[in-house]
Amino acid sequence: MVRKSLTPRTALLTSIASSSDPTMTSGVRTRV
Repeated sequence: MVRKSLTPRTALLTSIASSSDPTMTSGVRTRV
């Protein structure tokens, strides 16, 4: 879902997702 982790909006989405789905953010966090 979050493919562009360069935009600030994605960072916010990742922060919220991490609170809702830490497992899904795990893959996104590895990219950031």
